[in-house]
Amino acid sequence: MERIIKNPPKLSKDNYKFEFTGEYTTVKDETGKEHTVYRIRATKDIIVNGNIVVHKDDLGGFIEKEENLDYKSSAWVSGNAWVFGNAKVSGSAWVSGNAKVYGNAKVSGSAWVSGNTRIYENALVYGNALIYGNAEIHGDAQVYDDAKVYGEAKVYDKAQVYGSAKVYDKAEVYGYAKIYDSAQVYGSAKIYDSAWVFGNAQVYDEAQVYGEAWIYDKARIYGNAKVYGNAKVYGNGKIYGSALVYEKAWVSGNAQIYDEAQVYGEAWVFGEAHVHGKARVSGESRIYENADISGDLEVSGNTHITYFIDNEEGNWFLRELKKIRRRSKNK
Repeated sequence: MERIIKNPPKLSKDNYKFEFTGEYTTVKDETGKEHTVYRIRATKDIIVNGNIVVHKDDLGGFIEKEENLDYKSSAWVSGNAWVFGNAKVSGSAWVSGNAKVYGNAKVSGSAWVSGNTRIYENALVYGNALIYGNAEIHGDAQVYDDAKVYGEAKVYDKAQVYGSAKVYDKAEVYGYAKIYDSAQVYGSAKIYDSAWVFGNAQVYDEAQVYGEAWIYDKARIYGNAKVYGNAKVYGNGKIYGSALVYEKAWVSGNAQIYDEAQVYGEAWVFGEAHVHGKARVSGESRIYENADISGDLEVSGNTHITYFIDNEEGNWFLRELKKIRRRSKNK
């Protein structure tokens, strides 16, 4: 609830940009510490790229102290937005709506923060980044360039979202993860540890990518799939269902791994190959061209398969392959 106070914080003599109106309210940060924030009013027109974006006498949002809003820049806080603690808004950045920026967070460049978003701790938002909806950016996270984070998405720890990347819905990006280029992470997906998602890749639904995995090009990871370890999925590769790709496995081309299949070790699946059902591909196996591995087949070693194998044929093929290898070793 806003109240009126007669003695708001003092301002610098050369601050011709804004003044305090006397209206104030209180807010608590993540630690429970209470802060008093004061509404501002423009004392001059604020111009960006030749356009007046704030007119003299326009009411602004709330800040705790002069240091929260760079008075030598064209940055502004509007609506019922709050900026407090050691947070700072500068450049031509704009914080609006019911957004809250606090802690040691910085919003700069031409970034736009709006809605019910929260930017706090040591987070940095800059460039042309857009943060809106109910998104949260905190920890030492950075969102910059033309990146967008919105919906109920969260970016935290030391994660970075940049380029033209988008993180939205209820997705979470954390740890040391990076999302960049034109990549998208959405649904309830989670990207964490030191995983990277880039190019035009998309990770969505309940999918998880972690460890030091890379997802790039036009790859798609979705459903309840998981990609982790040092695995790489690229090209037009698709991992979905409850499939797992991990260790040093690579999936590329138009290959698809789905159902409850697993690809791991140093196996490669590429071309138009499909691995599905409860199949397992491991070792240094190579599954490619139009290969289709399904059922409960287990392909390991350095086996190369390029054509369709059904379950019965597959079991026979793999048994015979093992016999040949044993004979070769005994010679």
